[in-house]
Amino acid sequence: MSEPTPRDARDESTGRFNGNVVGIVFLIVAFSVSLVISVKNTMSVERPTKPVLRIAHWQLEAGYRDAMQAVIDDYKKLHPEIDVVQMPVTEILYKQWINTQLISGTAPDICEMGQSDLLSKDQGTVRYFLPLSGEISKPNPYNKGTDLENTPWKETLLDGMRGGFREGLQDYYGVSTTLVSQRLFYNKQLLKTAVDFYNSTNPKTKAVHGAPDTFGQWMTQCQALKAYAAAKNPAVLPLVSCYGVWGIQAKFEPAYTAELANDYDFDLDGTTTDLEAYIAYRRGWIDLQTPQIKAVYETTRTVGDQMQQGFSGMDRQTAQFRFVNGQAGFLWTGSWDAKGTDVQAKAKGFDIGIFPVPSPGPGEPNSQYVVGSAGETITGAGSYGISKSSTQIDQALDFLRFLSSRAENEKFNMIAEWPPLTIGAKPSELMKPFTPDLRGLNSRLSLSFGSRVTQTAQAQLLNYYQGDDTYASFAKSFRQAINDPDRGGDWAWWDLFDKRASDERNTERILAQAQTLELLDPGSGDVKRYRRALLQEVSKNNGQDYLYLFKKYRGFDMPMH
Repeated sequence: MSEPTPRDARDESTGRFNGNVVGIVFLIVAFSVSLVISVKNTMSVERPTKPVLRIAHWQLEAGYRDAMQAVIDDYKKLHPEIDVVQMPVTEILYKQWINTQLISGTAPDICEMGQSDLLSKDQGTVRYFLPLSGEISKPNPYNKGTDLENTPWKETLLDGMRGGFREGLQDYYGVSTTLVSQRLFYNKQLLKTAVDFYNSTNPKTKAVHGAPDTFGQWMTQCQALKAYAAAKNPAVLPLVSCYGVWGIQAKFEPAYTAELANDYDFDLDGTTTDLEAYIAYRRGWIDLQTPQIKAVYETTRTVGDQMQQGFSGMDRQTAQFRFVNGQAGFLWTGSWDAKGTDVQAKAKGFDIGIFPVPSPGPGEPNSQYVVGSAGETITGAGSYGISKSSTQIDQALDFLRFLSSRAENEKFNMIAEWPPLTIGAKPSELMKPFTPDLRGLNSRLSLSFGSRVTQTAQAQLLNYYQGDDTYASFAKSFRQAINDPDRGGDWAWWDLFDKRASDERNTERILAQAQTLELLDPGSGDVKRYRRALLQEVSKNNGQDYLYLFKKYRGFDMPMH
């Protein structure tokens, strides 16, 4: 005979087990076990045997956490008196989570800057994070024994720590750890198969193997992939993108418009701002029919033709999935995705190649407007700041020195497969194609002036790029948006004035603080910072230059929105 079942677990009317009762029993057991584990973990966290240095970031890409842990392990060998813990938080949750921690005064000692306004805008940064100007002019002790031994810390990084500099605060609030750039990836095996198929059936138009040298060669390769898909595999797309077409369009802007932009650099500072472009537009000197500007949009439209219909709806994960599963010949993404893409591609049995967006070559459409290739600037990324609520400020600062030293920055980026930032640190083989190319052009002419105009223009532009609308229709919508007296370019001009006036108030606080410290303790102030702030104050003149330019080029006083 079987063992009797407990009375409360068996239904007397049927003699069967009562599933609800059994479920409740399992729930109680599971809750009890999780409660015990939670209490145990909480006690171990809240009662550490030594000080804990906490580092928060949102980088969950392949290899990044391993890279950070490798640096942490090296640091703990030198400093066994302190524990160091990284706290990875998914990008989706990081903003809300870090805001809560900062406001409550429980933020991690070291936080990756960005995502949240409290970590990216001046008002939050100055309230919650430690300024670093007093430290970065000193040598980094962890570079001892190298040619950087006596070099000021900020000058040991390729960008001079510009990635952590806040113009409005005239101070440094972060230490960057890496470089980032975007490139085109391609499936070597799939491209070769498609090109061979295409060339065998199109003897007059030959597609090249490997990375293309010109835009026309790239488009011919895309045609080869389309022909292959039509004949052999309908699932194949020529191109997928993790970030739409805006990054690709940005490569065409200097290639076509750099020379034209120089004509409208009114203050001769080497950069044609969106405001200067708007002035030229309002004066009738340029518009969307200007050949160089139209060429930017036409060339980007050609790129859009290589992607799926409605490509703006494809997210980053879907684009990566299709590429690593052999369903796309090319992928547009950044250096941060290189390792994960390479690992998954090899697991699927193919190799990837990497190259920058090419410009049209001689004889190709719109090539007569090309004045050069787009250049890149060196600006550090992956910047970390020290929260003012930290009880381990000296140790946090020391860890950032360690992380940005040549040896550890090289190791960190080798494991993460990201481009290193410290001078002399070597990139991995996979990262070499992502080294910023400084030889190209950086001046450009952009008519997307102001957030409201940009939002409207991009929505209409996407319809054009996806083949759902004509260029004439986009141009009409753009004119309506930028000429709107309440929400257009004039409003954006006023918004710049308003923000500049607000920034000047912050600068005045910096000057007042520096003067007070100097009075209380002569010789203790940061003279260079004071001079920078004073120069900024004088040159911006509370936004009066914007009022003057508006009256000069628009012919009437700026409306105060």
